[in-house]
Amino acid sequence: MKAHICETSEAPSSPSFRIWSCGIFRVEMLTDTASLTYKPVRTTEWGGSTYPRQLLKALLCCPGRRARREALIDMLWPECDPEQARAKMNTGTTKLRSLLRLTKDRTPLLVTEENASIYSLADQTLLWVDAEEALALLKEVERIGRTVPQALSLLEEAASYFNRGVFLEGEEGAWVYKQRKSIEEARYRCQLWLSEAYERQGQPGQAEMILSLLLAEDPTDEDALRRLLDVLHRQNMLQKGRRIYEETKRLLRNQNLDLSQATITFAEQVLNGRPTSGEG
Repeated sequence: MKAHICETSEAPSSPSFRIWSCGIFRVEMLTDTASLTYKPVRTTEWGGSTYPRQLLKALLCCPGRRARREALIDMLWPECDPEQARAKMNTGTTKLRSLLRLTKDRTPLLVTEENASIYSLADQTLLWVDAEEALALLKEVERIGRTVPQALSLLEEAASYFNRGVFLEGEEGAWVYKQRKSIEEARYRCQLWLSEAYERQGQPGQAEMILSLLLAEDPTDEDALRRLLDVLHRQNMLQKGRRIYEETKRLLRNQNLDLSQATITFAEQVLNGRPTSGEG
């Protein structure tokens, strides 16, 4: 049973807070446990400072949502005067801790350990994050198998989170790049699995749409091209497949690139109507 979400987003549980990290960053607070209603955290509730948001984002990029204080300072304010950086950290800590205790039972969701030398955030059950939910859904799909009927709805849900946009959009720095790359790779994997699941469940048009979008995003993506040609081949849509193939080759030539010989051989095989073993 899914929780009621403000606006058009959806999430599968009722934690104290929900964080939407893909696309426009948004934090929502549970305001009514009976109806599972959430409201966006207002700007004033951040204490009039950007530091608590920065600290929250940095912790979400750390393994286990946990990091040492000095490491967080180095991540967020590497070029800042040490004393000034510590002051920013103190402000961020105070205001973020205050924000994350705006719950009925005032459960601390930001915890400091070892004389405040280590910072950690509560887990997904209390502080839900869309990107982590999507990753958990992919893990569940791997467990049950990508081809079983139940996998389709899980993949659709994961894709709905990933497709909101870039992870921590607008943030720059080494501290976010690694996690952003990992999330983007998972989004791509999710799209491929979803296209496969759609075709297995008798929805080749949906599979074609996903693969076409991937190819539009990156015309050099030969895996997406081969999968798309294979889907069109199995629908006897060889003319459309030929048109996409020629258009892709033209786009690559404009960039002084060419398809690999393996992809050329595969494409000529399927576009001539010969059977294939399938992609995936």
